[in-house]
Amino acid sequence: MPVANTPIKVLSVNDHPLLREGIAAVLEGQQDMVLVGEATNGRDAIETFRAHRPKSCSRRKSRAKCTTQASVRAWHEFGQTI
Repeated sequence: MPVANTPIKVLSVNDHPLLREGIAAVLEGQQDMVLVGEATNGRDAIETFRAHRPKSCSRRKSRAKCTTQASVRAWHEFGQTI
């Protein structure tokens, strides 16, 4: 559970720049959420996830450079559920 006044950290993963920009724009106006990182493929997403440990991850189901199973394993590595 987030601590009061601590924004929820969000990671955006998508290979389409327009969608990443849209998610960033929406989150910019939210006081209770902050975009901590962006990635264009699964491999970069895992590295970014490990660096920032977000509470939420917005991602497109894609197998570019990383299988979905590898992404799920990395997510579970830090005790997160999908």
